[in-house]
Amino acid sequence: MLPAALRVDIDTLSDVAALEPLLELLERFEVRASFFVAMGPDRCGRNLRNYLSKPWKLLSPRVLSSYRLSHLLRTLVTPTRMEEHADELRSILHGNHEVGLHGYDHYTWMRRLGRMSEGEVGELLRRGVESFRRVFGAEPHAFASPGFKTSCAYLRALDSAGFAYASDFFGWRVFYPSCNSWRSDTPQVPVCMPSPGEIGGDDEVMAALRRGLERAEQYFCFYVHPSHEGVLRLRLVERMLRYLSERCEMVPLSEIARRFTPSSASPG
Repeated sequence: MLPAALRVDIDTLSDVAALEPLLELLERFEVRASFFVAMGPDRCGRNLRNYLSKPWKLLSPRVLSSYRLSHLLRTLVTPTRMEEHADELRSILHGNHEVGLHGYDHYTWMRRLGRMSEGEVGELLRRGVESFRRVFGAEPHAFASPGFKTSCAYLRALDSAGFAYASDFFGWRVFYPSCNSWRSDTPQVPVCMPSPGEIGGDDEVMAALRRGLERAEQYFCFYVHPSHEGVLRLRLVERMLRYLSERCEMVPLSEIARRFTPSSASPG
């Protein structure tokens, strides 16, 4: 049976606040998901600049559910650290879910990674690992780069950090990314389809899911954000999980990484 995984990205404190209904859904389906948590300051309020030319879009259901206007304004003035909500984050562990690191200072990572040196990226990774350890009491064994952003400097720093695997790309097979003549030693477990919010309506998402399963080679993986899919589209996530559970073996990404070991993974 084809293994399938759900990846859950915790980008902001709005995602933390929206965890409970998604965790309850996963418990009902007895699904162990792979959560990737961004550590450090939540600066999502700076995204307000994206709406300066069309301020009415701030009132759209997606923006209001994903960020909450009050949260945007608060983090614009005084960024709140994700670690200040450690109890809520630790609730992920109650369902025996996998928890990995999703970078440090999500906003800055998304906008500056391409200009960072290996040393600068390594420093962010180090700070993220330290923060993760304080919250969860253990080292993160997996990493997912915010916004699927990568660079040669990042991949080299990632190797030095010693993660068991990373999930930084879209694709269909576990592989090792390369940059010029250099190849990373950290296996990548790609996501197989965009998040539902990036695709469109429910029927379009389900069609993409079916096409993805038909194309799947080693495994299948989709990803969501609690503040969007876990609030506005929880019924859609339920449909997706039911569809996959009837056809696939639901496992965390770490299990897929374990099965497709470096010796059997396909070079990038």
